[in-house]
Amino acid sequence: MKSNLFILLRFAIAILTIVVIVGSPYIPPKTLAIHPLSSTSTSINGYYDPEYGASSQWIDESQHYWRCDYKPEFGRSNTCGFSISWGSTFENTASNANNIPSCTTADSDDDGDGWGWENNQSCIVGELSKLPRRTLSPPPSVAAGEPPICDSLDSDEDGDGWGWENEQSCIVVDGHQPKETPSIAGKTHSKDDAPPCEDPKTDLDGDGWGWENEHSCIVKNDSARHQIIRSADFSAFDALNLNIHYEGRANSIRVYLRNFNPAYATAGDSDSAKFMAVTLRTEDLRGGPIYIPLSEFKVTEWWVTERDAPREWAGRELDRIIVLGLDIAEFGVHKVRVDNISLTGDWISRENLLLAIIVFWVFYLLLEAFARYVVLRNESRLSEKKIDQLTGLTQQLEDEKDTLKELSSLDTLTGIYNRIGATPEIEALFNHHSASHPACLLIFDIDHFKRINDIYGHDTGDKILACFADTIKTHISDTSIFARWGGEEFLLIEKDSTPQEARHLAEKLRVLIAKTSLEPIHNIDVTVSIGITSITSTDKFESAFKRADIALYEAKKIRNTVEFKSL
Repeated sequence: MKSNLFILLRFAIAILTIVVIVGSPYIPPKTLAIHPLSSTSTSINGYYDPEYGASSQWIDESQHYWRCDYKPEFGRSNTCGFSISWGSTFENTASNANNIPSCTTADSDDDGDGWGWENNQSCIVGELSKLPRRTLSPPPSVAAGEPPICDSLDSDEDGDGWGWENEQSCIVVDGHQPKETPSIAGKTHSKDDAPPCEDPKTDLDGDGWGWENEHSCIVKNDSARHQIIRSADFSAFDALNLNIHYEGRANSIRVYLRNFNPAYATAGDSDSAKFMAVTLRTEDLRGGPIYIPLSEFKVTEWWVTERDAPREWAGRELDRIIVLGLDIAEFGVHKVRVDNISLTGDWISRENLLLAIIVFWVFYLLLEAFARYVVLRNESRLSEKKIDQLTGLTQQLEDEKDTLKELSSLDTLTGIYNRIGATPEIEALFNHHSASHPACLLIFDIDHFKRINDIYGHDTGDKILACFADTIKTHISDTSIFARWGGEEFLLIEKDSTPQEARHLAEKLRVLIAKTSLEPIHNIDVTVSIGITSITSTDKFESAFKRADIALYEAKKIRNTVEFKSL
């Protein structure tokens, strides 16, 4: 596999990546219908008042069309609304269902727990897996043929509105005054006195009461029942699409979700499920279907406060939604028809798409690197034979390498050109020099350098030479030719420099060297003498160097000075 193939493959993948990124917004979103569905249950809820009746009523249940007559007399704390749920069921419950009589009307179930009272006995209303159609409080009076009223509120230990007295079920009504009659022998007022169920599976609705031997019984061991909470996972979607028809004068409608998490919620206690809500303007509903991002749903403060929820439970959760509903808390007559509700969302979020693309590219590049490695390894093995043929030349190359080191163009002590390294550049300058580009040659000689070596040793002298070269090098241009010509003597050729400029530079460098401590350990005062000459278009290097050397000779008579020698 050759490099061209890798390039073509990488180009094709790059084109595909661009197509995916550009085309992803045009992919139709995924949707999930929530309502209407046969697998969900719908109900309306409200407040029942003996004088005014129920606040919520169906107008056309088949069309999910309902009415809320919300009177000030009901109080602000009581709302009316509509809810969709996935319900709950219990494992292995079918075996006893046929033994329980069915109610002839759903109105027999006044407390909404799935159990009613007809013909002086308990009966089951509809499918226990669905939520009740009514959640209204039972009336304070009971007509003939309905279950008897409990004498004591304590008979209802589980708070479902039903108690057990006198070996039979009874209904608990708020405000009912117990009868002023003496106790009757054998009369039971406690749930513990009810006959126990032989099979806990007879408790089909999970309220702790079952039906065996043609009468109610109590399930003593609640742990034997395995309730299955049905829910929907909204977390894979981005928004709700609501198509709701509203008639009335309310300014807003609240849409809410309830999420069931065993960490904080209890089966059978709907209030324990997390309550998340968003408020919609009714004006927005009149414009047709409305799009509600799920990120707008917030956990209500009252739920957090009431449940004393820790911070980790106070955030939004959408993975086990058991109820989706809407309610109205404004006085007046309201009519609502819930046409359809659905979830919508991207098949893959843009962030995850980009992450997937990055991971794919990293994987591909690693794969390509491995493939190239394999190719190179194979080529390397083929090259080993050729390498064996070149082994004989190794010693010759080593000898040439040693020679090149000896003839290196750099001075090993100072790191600048030596005479050999500077010669090619000097010859090129003099071969192409013209009058339009003046240049000057400077020769530096460190004063009394031999005495410094004799007194302080050659190591100190070497340090002074290196520091001297570094100091000069940092104050000249990159185009200058600077070299150690021999011993303590240095050569500098300044291109495009007039004699006046060269003298000024030389004087500046002389003063700089005199002020700089080139060897601070022994505090040696180091000075330099400088000879200068200008380079003409007819000059050869030898003639120009000779003039500069004469100028240096004159400067060394005085020491620490600059002398110029013209033609």
